[in-house]
Amino acid sequence: MNGAQLLMAHGDSSGLMSEPPAYPVIIAVFLFMTTTDPKSKHADDPVLKLITSPIPKILWHYTDLEGFRGIVDSKKIHSTNVKYLNDKEEFNHALILAKQLLLEMLPLEDANPPLVRQLVADTFESIFSVGALCPANLSLFTASFTLHGDQLSQWRGYSRGSAGVSLGFDFSGARRFTAPVTTVTFAPCVYRDNDKEHLLHHLITFYLEPVLNLAKAFADMPTVLQSLDEMKKAQPNLNSEQIDKIYFDEIEERRKKELPQAVGEVSMKLLHLMALLKHSTFEEEQEWRYVIPVFANMHKSPQLKFRSRFRAF
Repeated sequence: MNGAQLLMAHGDSSGLMSEPPAYPVIIAVFLFMTTTDPKSKHADDPVLKLITSPIPKILWHYTDLEGFRGIVDSKKIHSTNVKYLNDKEEFNHALILAKQLLLEMLPLEDANPPLVRQLVADTFESIFSVGALCPANLSLFTASFTLHGDQLSQWRGYSRGSAGVSLGFDFSGARRFTAPVTTVTFAPCVYRDNDKEHLLHHLITFYLEPVLNLAKAFADMPTVLQSLDEMKKAQPNLNSEQIDKIYFDEIEERRKKELPQAVGEVSMKLLHLMALLKHSTFEEEQEWRYVIPVFANMHKSPQLKFRSRFRAF
């Protein structure tokens, strides 16, 4: 089969909707949001390399006979909200790993007082609690494919204990609709802990330098006092109150400019990775995922419909 229209749905990925409805289905094809020009990215960016991995000639999608009929009739594949996947921790896996690694990578407290470390950690946490990647602001929908067209574990998992089919798809033209051109991601999953750590280490390093420097300028007393002393020497005609105001006004301007940039860049990288980092026990699946993000503040909200997650006898 040459490609397929992707739909976003709550529930399973059978390709069919049945009555009575139980889970909302979001009808949409692609979410187009221009990201940073890929030419401006460093060639050694492991996240960029992952999300632009060459697409194999054929990728396979397993389903049962009813799902197969739905796909053929509608020429669509339903993608599943990650909140309804069998492994309910998948959505949080990358976030938990990233938070743990951030704490490990922060310099020791003798170099950075607790307040500085706390500011850096809280800013990172805010990405997931109130920012773009907060579950209230973001839903991720994924359609799953695999490199293996005939694998026993896949038959057992997706044929529902009865007859099933393995569909081969040619996605050779799909890259023009995906990252880094849009926020849609089509890439292989990552299973090995060393590979995950390498990706997240790059991402956190990218975030840590500007945010740590900004936090030090605001909350590290030796850094603040040294900067104020240098300003007083450079501008002896100003009193301490004036120097303080100039310094902290400059910090505020830096915060307004540098913090959103750093948070925005790391949020985009995390957005691409969140649904791709899987537990190593699933490595044999060699899964590729087509991941479609839907943001709560989208100007055009996708149409909501419903379908049952489980079929009645």
